[in-house]
Amino acid sequence: MSFGPWGDVGAAVAGYLIGSVSPAYLLVRLRSGKDLRRLGTGHLGARNVYRALGLGMGALCLLCDLVKGAAAVGVGLLLGRPVYGPLAGCLGAALGHNYSLFLQFSGGKGLAVTVAGLLIVAPSGLLWSTLCGLGLALATGSAYLGAVLAAGVLPYFLGRELGFTPGWWLGVPLALVIISRHLKDLAALASGKGKTWWTPGETGKGSAEN
Repeated sequence: MSFGPWGDVGAAVAGYLIGSVSPAYLLVRLRSGKDLRRLGTGHLGARNVYRALGLGMGALCLLCDLVKGAAAVGVGLLLGRPVYGPLAGCLGAALGHNYSLFLQFSGGKGLAVTVAGLLIVAPSGLLWSTLCGLGLALATGSAYLGAVLAAGVLPYFLGRELGFTPGWWLGVPLALVIISRHLKDLAALASGKGKTWWTPGETGKGSAEN
C-alpha cells in the first residue's frame, strides 16, 4: 500500500531509524564491553569490528549492515511510491548508518547499506557505479578514491536506470552522504599522509569502511 509522497517521507524516516541501529557498536559492546568509537579508526563499520574482534564478527557485522539496507528498502516498497519509496528508504538508512541518532551522530561510511539497498532497487546502476570505482581503486591503490568516484557517478547511472527525477533527486543526496564520510581520508591522501594498497608495508590498510 502506497501513501504517495508522504509515504516516501515516511520511508526515509523509517530508513533513518533502521540505519541508526549500529550492529558494529552493539557487537563490540556486548562482546568486549568496549566502545568501538574509541578503537581503531573509530568508524562503526564491519572493517573496524574485524580489527577489534576478528574475521567472524566482522563478517557478521557486514551481514547485519546488508540486512539493514535491504530492510529499509522493504519499508520503502510498502510505504512509498514505486522507485521513490525504496530509494528514500535506502537514503535514510545510509544517513542513519553514517550519522546515528542513537550514538551522537557517529557512524560508519554507508557503503554496505547502500549496496544492499541498490542491489534491490537499481542493480544496473549499482553495477556500473561499482565498476567505475573499482577501476580507479585498482589504478590508484586507494579504496577511498574508488568509493568516492562510485558515489559521484551514482546519480548518473541511477538516472539512466530509474529515470531522471528519482535518479538525480535522491541519487545526489545519497552520493553526498557517502562522500561526506570520506573527506578526511581524501584530505590525508592529498597531504601525502594517507595509505594506499601500494604503500610499502601497508597493504590493505587503505580499504574503505562500511
